[in-house]
Amino acid sequence: MKAAPKKQPDKSRSDVRRLHEIVAVLTRHGALRGMTPEKLRRIAEDLGPTFVKMGQILSMRSDMLPAAYCQELARLRADAAPMPFGEVRTVIEEEYGARPETVFASIDETPLGAASMAQAHLARLADGTRVVVKVQRQGIHDTMAQDIRLLRRVVRLLHLSGETGGVLDFDAMLRELWAAAQQEMDFLLEARHADEFRACNRDVPTVACPRIYHEHTTARVLVMEYVDGLGLDDAGALRRAGYDPDALAAALADNYIKQIIEDGFFHADPHTGNLRVRGGKIVWLDFGMMGRLSPRDRQLCRRAVYAMARGDAGTLRDVVLTLGVHDGRVD
Repeated sequence: MKAAPKKQPDKSRSDVRRLHEIVAVLTRHGALRGMTPEKLRRIAEDLGPTFVKMGQILSMRSDMLPAAYCQELARLRADAAPMPFGEVRTVIEEEYGARPETVFASIDETPLGAASMAQAHLARLADGTRVVVKVQRQGIHDTMAQDIRLLRRVVRLLHLSGETGGVLDFDAMLRELWAAAQQEMDFLLEARHADEFRACNRDVPTVACPRIYHEHTTARVLVMEYVDGLGLDDAGALRRAGYDPDALAAALADNYIKQIIEDGFFHADPHTGNLRVRGGKIVWLDFGMMGRLSPRDRQLCRRAVYAMARGDAGTLRDVVLTLGVHDGRVD
């Protein structure tokens, strides 16, 4: 006897429920009575990972938002509400087909940090090596896919696409957000990114990145070397440890320029939470979001750097116009 087809979830009902949740959050925060930086940040937090990620991206767009909003949204880069350890255990068991205790000698139930898509736990391998276990949040892919789908409907309904001639193409921004999110949700891709980044920087004495334990890494669980060290933004602690913050800043800038104009493979989320200083080296963390440049764009970026160094505004203008996308005459 042929088995009955598996019933698929009703997307329309789920979408309606999610819309009700979004409206409830906006109503609870009094969004229609005006917006403040803190209110916008709290709304993003309550709406969940899709909106937190959008807020993180917008926090870096001082060309689009006032400074007060950018500063407040930057707080979304801090720890999110942690996932209960029971959910962490479930994800690990689903990925390994075994209990965490059979893979790790120990794993701390209290997370080292929690982000919108995943959280990290300190653990030890069977040989005692300290590692960080990054575990993806349960259901994050379906949640973000639904939110993006609903937001794109709103964009089309309100005619917020690029054809309006506005400065911001909301539909393009949502496509970019979803593409980046799908990269971040594939930990096997992140592991390959880390290996490639290490290879590109193997001859740079001031830069390092954590080792990936591929034998324990899956699409939703990433196991990597534990990195302690100091925060790059803690100038006082750096000086007390004997570091020169100015020299570290110069080394960081030099390395980032190298990533762009020489490697064409660069870290696309370079905030201070993803950088540590250990053993005289700047350690890059979190390779979920990486960017690539074609040889043409690398050459244009090289010209831009040289133009800035020489104070050559004409060449810099030409490079910006060549790199940008514009219609009609440009003033």
